[in-house]
Amino acid sequence: MAYGDNMLKSDIYLNRSTSRTEKDTLEDVVQRAEKLGISILTFLDSIERENGILRTTYLHGGAARKQELSHLKNLREKVHVLNGFEVAEPYLREEELQLYNTFPLDVIIGSVEKFATTLTEEEQIKKAYDNYYYRNLKSVIMGNIDVLAHLGSIQKYYDYSYNNTGVIDSFLKMLIQKEIVLEIEPNLERKDTLYTYPSFALLKRYRELGGEKVIIASHAQSVDLLAFHLEECYKMAKDLNLVPGYFEKRKFKKLI
Repeated sequence: MAYGDNMLKSDIYLNRSTSRTEKDTLEDVVQRAEKLGISILTFLDSIERENGILRTTYLHGGAARKQELSHLKNLREKVHVLNGFEVAEPYLREEELQLYNTFPLDVIIGSVEKFATTLTEEEQIKKAYDNYYYRNLKSVIMGNIDVLAHLGSIQKYYDYSYNNTGVIDSFLKMLIQKEIVLEIEPNLERKDTLYTYPSFALLKRYRELGGEKVIIASHAQSVDLLAFHLEECYKMAKDLNLVPGYFEKRKFKKLI
């Protein structure tokens, strides 16, 4: 596998309407991607709820949104534009995910983001970690997602070494069995040093158990953070003998 300058680079831009300004258009993002040497760019709409109603720019943008994506796909020859959804707490969204699987998307990404962030007792923290990995396991078992993102993000709130290898191994083995791909993502708050989700140790265990495929993405919400620590993440993948790729029409493709 070729790494480095000869490898096609892929990134994901998270398109939350609340994070965009007039000067930060999707066209700006594509132009920035071209300057950074990114060949494949996925615009990811997050599925959000407002008073119990689903909100996403893809679903509620109608014809204008589809026209914008079509325009972007034809805008620049050097950047291949794709689109997808990110669904938070997929283990709670079985019926919704069945619906999203009928849409013409390139990728559906799941993430578990609900967990306590202010616990102080060690036993409480351990239980929070157990529940966190259990929810990730439930999401994987249910399926209907292509990628699992933000794995281990609970770590940003606690200086705690979670060493329940039984829980972690059971989860990773199911992930591999269901052919759901892990995302390697830098912590965007750590600008001075590389800190990823999942951690190097967790990715190493994933590889030891037979996992191989990953996608690498900044998950940026502004053009300034596009490709943030991307090169370092690719180097980590190389060191672990992982296979970076991207999704198109719900199929994993290697970056070569």
